[in-house]
Amino acid sequence: MKRERADKSDKLDVRLIGIEPSPGLVDYARNRAATHLGHFGKEVICLGVRLTDTNGPKGGSDKRCQFTARGRTFGTLVVNEVHEDPFAAIDRAVDRIHQVIVRELARTRRTRLTGYISQGLRSSRVGA
Repeated sequence: MKRERADKSDKLDVRLIGIEPSPGLVDYARNRAATHLGHFGKEVICLGVRLTDTNGPKGGSDKRCQFTARGRTFGTLVVNEVHEDPFAAIDRAVDRIHQVIVRELARTRRTRLTGYISQGLRSSRVGA
C-alpha cells in the first residue's frame, strides 16, 4: 500500500480573529511562511499564524500577528508583532520567527556538540 505524503501546507494553520476573512490575506501568510520557513524541513513540526484585531469592536487599526512554531529540538517558540497593516505585521512576525528558529537551532546544536566533545574527553581519560 502506498502512503501519501502530507502536503507542507498541512503543517501551517492560519486563523483570523476579529478580522474580515480575506483569501488574499490568508494566502499571503501561507506564502510568506512557506518561503521563509520551508527550508527548516523536518525541524519544524507545525506552524500557527493568528491574525487578530487588537482593538476589537471598539475601533482602531492595530492588527496583531502571532507566529507559533513547534520544533523537534527546540520546543515551542512564539513571536508577536503589532502593526496597523496586517500584511506588514505578517512580514515582521515571519522575519522574527525565522531569526528565533535559527538562533534556537544553533543553540541546540552547540549544546549537543559540547556534550559529544565532553563525553569523548571523559571516555579517553578513563582508559588512560
